Amino acid sequence: MLGSTMSWNLQAKRRKIHTNGEAKPNIPSAPARLSKRTMVCLDNLETDEKYGISMKKILEYIKSVRSEWFKIVWPSRDTVVRTTILILVFSALAALFFFVVDSLLNAVVGWVF
Repeated sequence: MLGSTMSWNLQAKRRKIHTNGEAKPNIPSAPARLSKRTMVCLDNLETDEKYGISMKKILEYIKSVRSEWFKIVWPSRDTVVRTTILILVFSALAALFFFVVDSLLNAVVGWVF
């Protein structure tokens, strides 16, 4: 949650720098672009007095999440298979190691007491 807030603040700062401090609407990337009718509706939204959150900010956040979603690079099938096998092998080795250590400690404790 904190990371998304920091990301949103960073985007706001960048927007301010690129617009020379003027308040211009953020134009989203192509996949998240909204219609003119929606942009007019966004401009007319009021701020909630109790929390200081405007619906416009919430919708901007949702638009930015949607645009980031399209930037995700998923691993290939080969990479997923290799890493899965590697995790299973190391999990089995760890289980074997702890079994041996536990058996040795059990034998030592049984011999001493």
